[in-house]
Amino acid sequence: MTAFSVAGGGFGPAGGAPAVTSTAAWNPVENQIIGSPSFSGQRNQALLDCDGNGTLDAAVAGGDSGIDFYTLNIMLNDGSALQDVLPGDDFDTTIPFDSSSPNPIMNVAVADFDGAAGPDVAVSVSSNFSGPDTIALCLNNGGCGYSCSQEVDVTALFPGQNAIRVSSIAAGDFDGDGNADVVITTPELDDSPGNEVGIHFFMGDGAGNLSTPGIHVPYRPTGRGLPFVLTTGFFNNDDADDVALSYEGGLGDSNVGVFVMDAARVVTTTTLSYSGTNPVNERGGIDAVDLDNQGCDDIVSIASEFIAGNQFPDRNVYVFMNDIETMSAIAGADQIADLDTPTAISGAACTLTPADPGAVVNISWTVAPATGVTLTDADTLTPTFSATEPGAYTLTLNCNTRCTGDTTDTKVVTVGAVPPPFLPGDTQGGCLASLTPGAGSNTKWFYAAFLLAPLAIFLRRFGRKGAIVLVAAATLLGFAVPASALTTSFSVNTFEPTVDDSEYFTIFNSPT
Repeated sequence: MTAFSVAGGGFGPAGGAPAVTSTAAWNPVENQIIGSPSFSGQRNQALLDCDGNGTLDAAVAGGDSGIDFYTLNIMLNDGSALQDVLPGDDFDTTIPFDSSSPNPIMNVAVADFDGAAGPDVAVSVSSNFSGPDTIALCLNNGGCGYSCSQEVDVTALFPGQNAIRVSSIAAGDFDGDGNADVVITTPELDDSPGNEVGIHFFMGDGAGNLSTPGIHVPYRPTGRGLPFVLTTGFFNNDDADDVALSYEGGLGDSNVGVFVMDAARVVTTTTLSYSGTNPVNERGGIDAVDLDNQGCDDIVSIASEFIAGNQFPDRNVYVFMNDIETMSAIAGADQIADLDTPTAISGAACTLTPADPGAVVNISWTVAPATGVTLTDADTLTPTFSATEPGAYTLTLNCNTRCTGDTTDTKVVTVGAVPPPFLPGDTQGGCLASLTPGAGSNTKWFYAAFLLAPLAIFLRRFGRKGAIVLVAAATLLGFAVPASALTTSFSVNTFEPTVDDSEYFTIFNSPT
């Protein structure tokens, strides 16, 4: 679970008292009023591009206390302003709901619930007094035409409870399965077993349906308080949406709840406390955004600080910065590879500090130079490398998660040259022989010395004339057969030669 630091009002020091911040003068310019919609009760809206033309449109949910239906009013943007805002135009649709709930509380959330035709809208409808609470899913036909069905009767999920009074709804992929889900608040449950105040998840199936009964998560850390507004963001290193909740403390301090669901749909809850020495209570708005461009979202919440002696509380913006883990990339020791031989890259690792077992780590390898290189499984820690040319290749490992930036490390893979091929005749009978013409010329003197003994015998037996004849014959033989050929044929036959020596004698005996 990613930790959070607490900053004061504005961007004060972590854990410190709220800092003094400037307050802008409240002089709003009145917006142009287009039409006069007859909605009564609490309304809510969301921005979305319902027709995919690149401009933001608006979806507004509302209804009258004296009628038995409520309306999702779609306001189209033509690029210059919102148009078609009146109830009853071609882009409105009714929201099914029990007419026994007067003055409805309407909340909307946007997501693609059916995987087709662009953003859809989930609407929670609740009574300000008594009556059932429901969730309607309004599916988009791709042209901002919505059809709504009563998907969930929330009240029926909690037998014996008169009202849930859903105060907020949010949508996101909370379990990481690729389907949009919904979460709501349940502030008016009576806190009996199974009916605890908290939040409730409904998991989507990707086809426009929400599963029931859903997953209930109690949240009442002060023992007496109310969940108020939900928002979604990315607070840890998995690729699923997480939830943050502004909570009114009642008799205790207000706080922020953070809810992280894993792939097994187990929810981990963390409570973030507002900083400062004075009591902080009353609920406020909440949102999540990446304020420091680190990849994960931070939390911004509004709450009231009660200062002794002041008639009215101070409204502050509190910022909770998401602490960032440290990513280490280790490419491993340099390696040696043979030419045109697939080689497994070893010793690589991507490590988060502190450890985050649920983190989704993104891995990638690049290589330079890349010509003639094949790198398979380059999105794993154990890719396979091969190269068609000898040389030194630099492999770069890149590791990151949603909450950490790119971290890299390199290693060098050296590919050696091909060993020289075996030439027939390089070895004869197990002994080395030089086949280079003239390479054995120095051995002529050895043979000349070898002839001294016969020369002495010839001198003694045949006289000087016999010795001259012997020397002349030896000289002629030396010029006729070069010493290189003699060294070639001089061998110890430890195995059978595979080459006919006469071929080489023929070559080297040719005139040069």
